[in-house]
Amino acid sequence: MKKYLTFILLALIVLINNQSYARNTYLSVGAGTIEAQKGVDILSPTNLNIKGGIDISHVLGIGVEFSQTLSSDQTNNYPNVDFDVDILTIYLRLKNTINDKVTVYGQVGQGNVEVSGSSSGFPIEIDDSDTMFGVGLVYNIGNKKNYIDLNYSSYFQDSGAEVVGLSIAYGFYF
Repeated sequence: MKKYLTFILLALIVLINNQSYARNTYLSVGAGTIEAQKGVDILSPTNLNIKGGIDISHVLGIGVEFSQTLSSDQTNNYPNVDFDVDILTIYLRLKNTINDKVTVYGQVGQGNVEVSGSSSGFPIEIDDSDTMFGVGLVYNIGNKKNYIDLNYSSYFQDSGAEVVGLSIAYGFYF
């Protein structure tokens, strides 16, 4: 996950400096739950997420999202291990503006999912890159520079685990 920090910083610089048309750059901060399941083991930690992107047209955008565990969770097979689920995703977003308040979107991208914990000093870690599919709804509030974003995303794991996320975020355009 740390190898992507440089990419995130560079992407944020590009997001801040690219102003080709009004309301093309966005940033949001939110919270939600991630559910990771493999077999009978299920993790449901609470995560903080930060999302930023650029709308390159009125219907297409690109973005990056980072989700970090705030409250760890345990599984039945490892009851004494607090697990974190951290996700970094780069995505394309196709959106449709319903009216001046509501926009719906679908997104597809590449996500890096990292599940980590430790037991008796020994680290337990799964790090996997996966395809992400998501849908969401943006509701503009106030002066149309601020919004609420509801998002559902599903990550298709090569390792056979199922990972889904549901979040709500507050964001702004600049």
